[in-house]
Amino acid sequence: MSLRKCIVDGTEYEYCSSCGSSKKQGYSVLFCCENCKNVFVICQDYNVGKINIAKAKEELKKCDLSKIDTFEKSTKAIIEKILGNVKVADKTEIKEEVKEVTKIEKTIEKKVEEKADEVTSEKDSKEKKFFKVDKKKK
Repeated sequence: MSLRKCIVDGTEYEYCSSCGSSKKQGYSVLFCCENCKNVFVICQDYNVGKINIAKAKEELKKCDLSKIDTFEKSTKAIIEKILGNVKVADKTEIKEEVKEVTKIEKTIEKKVEEKADEVTSEKDSKEKKFFKVDKKKK
């Protein structure tokens, strides 16, 4: 017996190449269960163009996707593409990033305005000093 890790959901399981049960279930070389095998095959078939998105969606709906958060990243991405799911977390992250960028832009604008005011004040001050010195010479 050896310990294997499912290539779809990462579940560790026991595998024995010489046991009859493993030979009956050929998928156990790579997958912990038939569900993971089915998910993988559907994703692969879609990815290589063997089945279209409608067929892939239909087939995936027959599978147990309750553990999708544990699925390997690329498999999960393909499933989400097939099902047309855009994670709410992604939308939230994007909104937060936009808020952060907007905040940074406002900070930059404020600093630029402050610096412009400072430079203008210094210029006005120098001009006043120049004109005072110039008047004294006359």
